[in-house]
Amino acid sequence: MGFLPAGDFSFYDHVLDHAVLLGCPPARFGFDARALSLKEYFELARGSARQPAMEMTKWFDTNYHYLVPELEPGSRFDGGPGWYFDDVREALSQGRSIKPVLVGPLTFRRLSKSTKPRFDRLQLIESLVQGYARVMGQLKAMGIEWVQLDEPVLATELEPDWLEALERTYVTLAGHGPRILLATYFGGVGEHLRRIVRLPVQGIHLDLVRDPMQWSTWTAALPPAIGWGVPVDALRSHACHARAALLAVGAPTGVISCAQGSGGGHRRSRP
Repeated sequence: MGFLPAGDFSFYDHVLDHAVLLGCPPARFGFDARALSLKEYFELARGSARQPAMEMTKWFDTNYHYLVPELEPGSRFDGGPGWYFDDVREALSQGRSIKPVLVGPLTFRRLSKSTKPRFDRLQLIESLVQGYARVMGQLKAMGIEWVQLDEPVLATELEPDWLEALERTYVTLAGHGPRILLATYFGGVGEHLRRIVRLPVQGIHLDLVRDPMQWSTWTAALPPAIGWGVPVDALRSHACHARAALLAVGAPTGVISCAQGSGGGHRRSRP
């Protein structure tokens, strides 16, 4: 692809960063989401004399952890400080083609917890997707051509209502921003193949380390006119050293692409 990943720097935790980007820090802290300071960011991560830290739990089946977003019926996704966009601008200033990386909306919602008993986590998915649409619209305005949306939750068992939400989510996001590279990892996603190939995305990233056999399934399922890539380079991150494939939907038939980027789950932090 020839794109450098951007927006994957974190002061502490990449899922917390998305809660900040979207403007939905836990309400119990009482912070102004749009004017959040770095001091307040670390209070979310580590706690304070007034509030305990956000819960930390395992990032899928890795030895890494993430901070669990806390959502409630009144949660809003109107945006926070522009740290993410500052990082993207810094990357653009280097004169290279940039591919910003985001945890996808379905994975973000699935990994969040509800602070109210019996609150259906999917009730907020439409407003959450609108928050993502605003982020992607801003990236497009910055001249970004591709954005990578990481949806490792697709390698897990999903109930029918979550699969329906997947389709609604990506139909809504289509046309709101740059072309979408839908990235899956931590397992095969052949179980959801028929749904995924119908999504209005322009690229699909597969984890061929955890499930190398899915490659033949995917290539057989795609129409002949759809271009496909083979894994010619390794994707590296703290969570996994993965060899992956990019299926460039709509590219010329027979194109071989080098999928370079973060590919794994845990974002890197500066020392």
